[in-house]
Amino acid sequence: MNSESEESKGPGRPKSKVRREEKANPNEYKTMLLEPYMHRDLKMVSALMGKNMREFLEEVFYGNTEVLKTLEKIKKLEES
Repeated sequence: MNSESEESKGPGRPKSKVRREEKANPNEYKTMLLEPYMHRDLKMVSALMGKNMREFLEEVFYGNTEVLKTLEKIKKLEES
């Protein structure tokens, strides 16, 4: 197998795309690092729920009413 098909296996974005984005914005991705225990728990819970970690995080983040209210405030501020 070639390395590109191996990188794009499994859920989520292909690793090559993630690496390109990290090179474009290295500081942004450093802020997204999780503690090892958080990553472990996130991986276990999302697997038991039948979702990949990215899907699970999106559901939890955008399912939070406080987050949605804050995003609406940001949108209104950007429009004015």
